[in-house]
Amino acid sequence: MRRKISLRDLSVPAGVRILFWIALGIRLYFAVTHPPGNFLFSDMLSYHNVALDLVAGRVDAWHAFRPIGYSAFLATFYRWLGPELGAVVVGAVQALMSAAIVPLAARTVRLLGGAGATSLLAAALVTISVPLVYYTGFLLTEVPTAFLLALSVAIMLEPGARSINVVAGGLSIGCAAAMRPNLAPIALLLAALSCRHPSARHRLSRAVLFVAAATLPLGAAAAYNSMALGRTVGPATNGGVNFYLNFADVRTIRYQGSFGRYWITPAPNAFRGERTELTNVPFFDEEYYYARGAHFLREHPWALVSGTRNLVEGAGVGEQVFWPNWLEGYESLFHTYSRVFFSVILVPSCVWTLCLANPVFRRMESLGAKCLAAICFGGVLPIYFFLGDPRMRVPFDPLWTVLGSMAFERARRRLASAGVPGPSV
Repeated sequence: MRRKISLRDLSVPAGVRILFWIALGIRLYFAVTHPPGNFLFSDMLSYHNVALDLVAGRVDAWHAFRPIGYSAFLATFYRWLGPELGAVVVGAVQALMSAAIVPLAARTVRLLGGAGATSLLAAALVTISVPLVYYTGFLLTEVPTAFLLALSVAIMLEPGARSINVVAGGLSIGCAAAMRPNLAPIALLLAALSCRHPSARHRLSRAVLFVAAATLPLGAAAAYNSMALGRTVGPATNGGVNFYLNFADVRTIRYQGSFGRYWITPAPNAFRGERTELTNVPFFDEEYYYARGAHFLREHPWALVSGTRNLVEGAGVGEQVFWPNWLEGYESLFHTYSRVFFSVILVPSCVWTLCLANPVFRRMESLGAKCLAAICFGGVLPIYFFLGDPRMRVPFDPLWTVLGSMAFERARRRLASAGVPGPSV
């Protein structure tokens, strides 16, 4: 018999509620003192301009380059409030999204079988997350995708989730993937959580329902992009040029042709190479750039080995900090936070996940814990193959935080079972 979820199950502990309000206050303060509409350049300006085009009903081929999902999110506010007030409200909404991750992280820990103190630890770590505060003040995808991913995970981990909740979870990850297409494969891992249902018929129906719901936002984004380009494409077309620039010894690539003039200097490339490449192939021709990237790797296979530098940069222990890092005094804070996060969260998470390779440990963990570990490590692949930037990790940071908190609890339990006194968690 399916267990019904009571109000007591869904109640938020007092400590977590306090942390939520603290987190919301911090984030709203930053969003007000650092309004997103005042910092329109590079990626932010691109998202903003595409949103203005969507409101005006203009269609351009370049709309298909960056994921259209975030610009559609902005356009929702711009249409009713105008771009100036709309950007202010977006900052407040992103602050609320970021703060909402606090109780979601705590709930996820509990759903994985963690203790109340461990859930409070995860909530506290999310509360003081520097990138989750910082990116509330920019028109960038980091905060919305982190929230939507955490929401979808929490929904799908609920053992008695109803069909409407499964649809909500699918729509959440679908909307996140419409903003960051590299999140799309995560939907399949989350659908696997349906396998916990005792009925085979319900397992299949819930999985299909979840995937179908996730496909709706992705399909809408792909349909719009296909219309803009006049050919069938996916939710974004920037993967090819990112793949090529990730491995090629190129600092900047400049396009000039019938679609205007554009240039790209990925943040990681600014730290290596000095060559500027000129091209007349638009960046949204992803097949061309994927082919160029594959050709480069065939001629320089060792680039795959040197690509491990992306893992160092993505983990936050390299030269880069969270872009844009031009605000005075923030670079030192970013470097310090990144190294603490690496030591306290990423390393314990990796150790715990490696322990799951042992059948004894694997039997002790739930399917939910294994799926969560797979989701986090799945997020490493885009960092390796496309962009070695700490920003790429931010949507997964709350989940890494949950894994790290659970790793400490599991270590404490193992020490206690072995008769070794450990810290109380």
